[in-house]
Amino acid sequence: MHSKKRFSVIFLILVLVSTVALFISCESATGGQSPITNIVVSTLPKTDYYLGDAFEIGNAEITVYYEDGSKETFPLEYDMISEFNSNTLGKQTLTVQYGDKKTFINVEVTTAPVFSLQIESAGHKTEYVVGDTFNTNELRILVTYSNGRTAVKNVTADMVSGFDSTTTGEKQVTISFGGRTCPMTINVVKKSVMEMQLIAPTKISYIVGETLDAAGLRDGRIFISYNNNTSEYKELPDLYLNNEIGILIANEETTTFTQSQSACNVTIYYEGKSFGYIINVKPVEVVSAKVIQDVKPQIFESETHDFSDGKIKVDYNNGKTAELSFTDERVYIDMRDFNINRLGVYSLAITIGELSFNYEVEVIGSQPCELIVTPNVSSIYQDEKIDITKWTYKVKLDNGKFHVVSNTGSTTANITADMFVGNLAEDIDTFTVGTHKYYFEYRPAYGTIITTSVDITVLRKEITKLELTI
Repeated sequence: MHSKKRFSVIFLILVLVSTVALFISCESATGGQSPITNIVVSTLPKTDYYLGDAFEIGNAEITVYYEDGSKETFPLEYDMISEFNSNTLGKQTLTVQYGDKKTFINVEVTTAPVFSLQIESAGHKTEYVVGDTFNTNELRILVTYSNGRTAVKNVTADMVSGFDSTTTGEKQVTISFGGRTCPMTINVVKKSVMEMQLIAPTKISYIVGETLDAAGLRDGRIFISYNNNTSEYKELPDLYLNNEIGILIANEETTTFTQSQSACNVTIYYEGKSFGYIINVKPVEVVSAKVIQDVKPQIFESETHDFSDGKIKVDYNNGKTAELSFTDERVYIDMRDFNINRLGVYSLAITIGELSFNYEVEVIGSQPCELIVTPNVSSIYQDEKIDITKWTYKVKLDNGKFHVVSNTGSTTANITADMFVGNLAEDIDTFTVGTHKYYFEYRPAYGTIITTSVDITVLRKEITKLELTI
């Protein structure tokens, strides 16, 4: 019984001790003070900064106010302040937090004064050509500020002064930034050609006899690059017309293509440099031929053929034309199958250069073409008789031979009365002094009648002697 009472007392004592310990613990956690009403940054940290500066808390303090009217002041700690960014220019508002209470402070970031400048880049342009403008590409400076911060800046045209490219030589250029300067050395040289290249003309096919002129050089150019990174094209036709280029064809000082070559070298000289390109020179060739005047039909059994009246129009690959006679030495006619002594149509192979074509020529029978009358006298005296039956005639054929006019095979025969044109009895005048013309005709079995005339002179009959006989 006593032991149970003793246990109960001990249990109550333990519960009381635990309760007191818990109360003390809770009071310790709240500082033993009333709730916080607000906080104030009573001593400010540094509020003016340069780009790149670290935040400086210094002797800054925060004062905490409670509901019971009490307050406490503590040193301001970094973890109470929101993130500070010194890489952004301008004003910033920072948040200060203690427990669940917040307050704010304002700071400002500005650029620190420039302490020094120096050239930082290595690939910028330092050599210029007379007349150039300053090139800021890849030109950078290292800027050191008074707070020790450094920054690399691209140089702009408004930062550069003292640039002069009107004369050659070494020059000093000044780069300015933030009230500080640094020098830069450049070298100005004369404008000069760095490279030349030929862009060949588009016409690379010629014909013997043609000339390389401005038209043939069309689309040809010389590309020229200079040491100031500029370039230009010189048109070959303009250079040719201004006598600024020299031309060699197959190493000869000529602009005329004199012989055919499949790979003819053309050399162009300009400003002490030479350029070459290859062209093809073709021979002059006949591209077409047409008979524009036929040869006359050839006469059977002539001594030789006669093609002299035939004409051929010839077109060449150089655009020229010519009229050639069938007898021209440039015209070759294959006569192997032609026979002047055989009637018929013959196809002749005509060749001009490398071009051949066929042409038909006909051999036709011979025809009378001329009547030749030979009187036995050429003059008579008045009242003297004329006997035309004693006159002879011959008939010439168009093959140059004479027609057989007698049954004996002779080519000569006596005139017959029916060959006289007119009235034989009435038209023969042997009295009138003077020259009389008489006409004769020959009528072949077929073909055209041929005519001719004969002059007979009648002489005056005069008394030359008078005798008296008794």
